[in-house]
Parts: sequence; C-alpha cells; structure tokens
Amino acid sequence: AIANLETTLSGPPYSGYPHFCSPDAYASSLKRAGFGIVVMANNHAADKGGIGINRTLNMVDSSGLLHTGTFRSKQERDSLCPLIAERNGIRIALLNYSYGTNGEAVPFPYIVNIIDTAIIMADIDKARSRNADFVICIMHWGNEYERNASSEQKKLARWIFIHGCDMIIGSHPHVVQPLEIIVPDSGDIAAPKLVLYSLGNLVSNQRERYKNGGILFGVKLMKCHKTWLD
Repeated sequence: AIANLETTLSGPPYSGYPHFCSPDAYASSLKRAGFGIVVMANNHAADKGGIGINRTLNMVDSSGLLHTGTFRSKQERDSLCPLIAERNGIRIALLNYSYGTNGEAVPFPYIVNIIDTAIIMADIDKARSRNADFVICIMHWGNEYERNASSEQKKLARWIFIHGCDMIIGSHPHVVQPLEIIVPDSGDIAAPKLVLYSLGNLVSNQRERYKNGGILFGVKLMKCHKTWLD
C-alpha cells in the first residue's frame, strides 16, 4: 500500500498552509494502518527547508516505511532511486516526481525529484537495467481542484508511456480526476496503459465538496512467462 505524504514531519510547532508541519505520529500511524511505502516529491516537500526534508526522512525511516521522491544527497538518490519493491517474485520500480515546490528553494545537498523529461527517461532506463518487471510513475501534477485532467497532464502521460513506464498514479489536484486507458497509436506504445490522473484526498482538512474525499485504488500485477513452441 502506497501513500503520498504531502506534509513535513519537522517537529513542533505544527503548522498548516502554506508551510505544512505535522506530528511525527503521521508516519507511525500510516505504518500501523497497513501502508508500506510513502512517496514524498510534492509541492510541500520543502516547506521547512533542508531541516524539514532531513527530519521527515528520519521519521519515515524510523517508522519502517519505505520511501522515494526526496533524498538527503545525490549519493543517496543514486543508490535509492528507483525504489524497487519485490513481492512474490515481481520487481516493481516506483518513481516519484513533483511539478515544483511552491517556489521554495531546495537547499544543497537535498533533492526533491522535479518533473524533468530527461531525468524521468534516465530513471526509467535505470529501473529496466535493474530488472524491474513493472515501472510505476507517481506524479504530483495538474491543476488544483480541477476535476478533469489538463492537456499538459495528458501529453506528459503519453510521453512517459512511450518511454517505458507501465502505469501512472497522480496527485495534487485534491479532487478525483478520471482514470484513462491509453491505447497504442501508430505503434508509439506497446500495449494499453493505465493512468489515474488524481486520487483526490485521503486524510485532509479540506472539507468542501469534491475536496472532502478521494479513492483508494487497487491493482493486481501479473508476470507472465512465455513458452515458445516449434
């Protein structure tokens, strides 16, 4: 089970918008609730600067959650990105990117994965070189509170699929946006691909209509072994 952790765990005093800081119990509670992985590349990742990035990673690590999207250094990113989770003999690579960090600078040496097509393509290639059976991109993108995907989201989704991703899961709009099956066109992608443009909110203080909920989406992955016969 994977969640987008769109806050920092920077220690008290706690704060809401525009600079989020939540209690450490968020991490341990996610673990107890059954989540195993959090993705943290989002527009609030740098709300509390480098100290916030570092402490959030420490709290997530101490809770036993796997994570990706933010890193303490380039060396850490090189060793931990992509995050590969293996279940029942299937290797799943998770890649996570955000459109930005609300204008907050990410201080050296910390890294928040930003949407950059050259970086995404290199990361997908790296995942394949590490024998990933499936590559899933988790994108923090789109326009807040818009209930349909933007043309930019749709264009980027197709580009990501052309370059080897198998599925895309989206966040940031804070409302549910439709899912879409993208089918091959002139051989640009090998098979139909699934994109969920936005899952909406799970735990949030946004209570207005359409912002006050979201969806949990489950997917079953199957690894098929081909047998060639004369």
